[in-house]
Amino acid sequence: MRALPLLCAALALVAAAAPTRAQGMFTGVVVDNGTNTPVEGASVTLLSQQGRRVRTVVTGFDGRFSFVPSPGYYRFRVARVGYVQVNTAHVRVVRDSVDLEIRLRNDAVMLAPITVVARSGRVSPVLSGFYHRMENGFGRYITRDQIERRQPGQITDMLRMLPGVRTTPRASGVGSDVVMGRAAPRIGGCPVQIFLDGIRVNRGDAPVVNRDSLDADLIALNETISVDELADPSELEGIEVYYGLAGVPAEFMGPDARCGTVAVWTRER
Repeated sequence: MRALPLLCAALALVAAAAPTRAQGMFTGVVVDNGTNTPVEGASVTLLSQQGRRVRTVVTGFDGRFSFVPSPGYYRFRVARVGYVQVNTAHVRVVRDSVDLEIRLRNDAVMLAPITVVARSGRVSPVLSGFYHRMENGFGRYITRDQIERRQPGQITDMLRMLPGVRTTPRASGVGSDVVMGRAAPRIGGCPVQIFLDGIRVNRGDAPVVNRDSLDADLIALNETISVDELADPSELEGIEVYYGLAGVPAEFMGPDARCGTVAVWTRER
């Protein structure tokens, strides 16, 4: 009769020791930039997005390190006697495993110190395309880190930061429409495509009107929804913007792709 309680207790201990599915992982290696050999004894400190120390580990003979933090943005501070200390850019981990390479130099020459070698692919399928295009695409990208630092009131507050993007008040007086300066023609209007989590939410089939009798520019009234109505900026994972046909991914290709594309991605829940 005692066997069952003992078995239950053992299973509970195993479950408690296992990392939760909500956790991600950073693994990596510290390398001498001149010799490409692992650096033993390097102090690797994981810092939160606000710069607070989370944990420090020391690399072994193979130069490797690992952390299992909560989802979020982190950066690394790496120090070793005889090398210049490195402070990396922010890297994001959700529920994936991110493998990094951090290179140290023994002089003060500046270099890009961190490389994302691989991800485990456990990112949500909806967001995986966004991250892939951000690493390899030709668009403009606004990241969650940038949104959290700026704390915008509306999505268009972030879009206006990008060159070649402007917004115009809607005729209804509610929200703003996005106009790509490089793509929108002066006559006939040109509806910017708006996507939310990969699904197009507007259509370009309504007429246009003059914004100002003294201005030849036209404002498209073809938006069935303003981009600011899609979500609160605090709910966003990122935004990607394409000015026209050049570089637009196949998943965003359509009759209005020439007019520009704004793809908004919400956070995982």
